[in-house]
Amino acid sequence: MAALHSTFIAAAYGFAGIVLCALVVWIVLDYRAQRKMLAELEARRAEKK
Repeated sequence: MAALHSTFIAAAYGFAGIVLCALVVWIVLDYRAQRKMLAELEARRAEKK
């Protein structure tokens, strides 16, 4: 019974780690996309002046 419990705990930590890593990757990719869009908007604004 203890082996089943420790397997569940290890799987839960593994799943949580995968989700956490996926969120970090998502945030990094979104940050890069937002910076690119901001640079494009600033370039358009500079052209209008």
